[in-house]
Amino acid sequence: MDRSRCFSCESELVPGKRYCFKCGVDFHKSSCNCGVELISGKRYCFKCGFDLLSWSYSGKEISGSVTLAEKNVSKEEDEEIITISALEVIDSGYRFLIMSGLEKGRSIELNRKIYTIGKLTGNKKDGYIYLDSSALSIEQAVIKWYQNSGKYSIIHKKGAINNTILNDKEISTEVFTEMESGDIIKIGNVQIMIESSKNSYAVNYHPELIDDERTLMRLPSRSNLTVQSEVEVIEGVDKGKIFRLDKDVSRIGRRSIKYPDPKEIELSELCKSISRSHARIEKKEGEFYIIKEKEENLLLVNGLSVQFNMSKPLKNGDKIKLDDKTVLLFRKK
Repeated sequence: MDRSRCFSCESELVPGKRYCFKCGVDFHKSSCNCGVELISGKRYCFKCGFDLLSWSYSGKEISGSVTLAEKNVSKEEDEEIITISALEVIDSGYRFLIMSGLEKGRSIELNRKIYTIGKLTGNKKDGYIYLDSSALSIEQAVIKWYQNSGKYSIIHKKGAINNTILNDKEISTEVFTEMESGDIIKIGNVQIMIESSKNSYAVNYHPELIDDERTLMRLPSRSNLTVQSEVEVIEGVDKGKIFRLDKDVSRIGRRSIKYPDPKEIELSELCKSISRSHARIEKKEGEFYIIKEKEENLLLVNGLSVQFNMSKPLKNGDKIKLDDKTVLLFRKK
């Protein structure tokens, strides 16, 4: 092999540089983040199935076999390389919507090139989508953004206990499977729909022209054809979670294993100051109102206290405080 050129893109190498200046591939990688020594010429780690071609500081897509350099890297460098592509922010226009399971109704904006889908644990890492379900392995699947197609693709991680299903078909551990808006990912009892926020279904939806059951399964329901108002957790344990206000009444409360009555806006069981029935948001004639369920519950809108059993109108951009740490942002669409 010509050591003076990149094994991926064949560009001439700059002596002493760690990365290819054109495609960004890393030449110093010698072990996977799971700790296993890598085998030269193999694309995937034989233990955990990690795609070695995702190690690129630029996040550009590369292809071919991986040739490993003999030089070792420090633990700090190793962690930085692994996460750098996953941390690159993009405007994909896609989101995940949790359709079933403990986090039903949760919406996750997809704005990075690479995500690992896995089980919620105490050790959180950037670039991961954590789901609260024992059906998932710590690393269940990987989704990757392809700029050319403008879509995400998914691959099942080797070693994951349960299969990763896409539209009722088991996905591969060797190649990525492209996903379309409306596709359903199923892992155990968890179902996730990938949805494009740039869709124009409300304009192009013609039910009288559809006679294919598979086509119907891939289309959003009528209730999802228009953009929904939502609340996002902007401070607190659940920061980043988005809940759609697609019902006439959306109850706000803390999750409880002892009393499994899922709320439309269900917050972590770690939020001890938030009660199981803390407040509710009601939708009336296109307007939204928030109501405190118990007199002792803390409920502030833009710093002003909401009285017990009084309906407080919500405006776009209002901040709703539920305890000392948890703040929701209301978005009317």
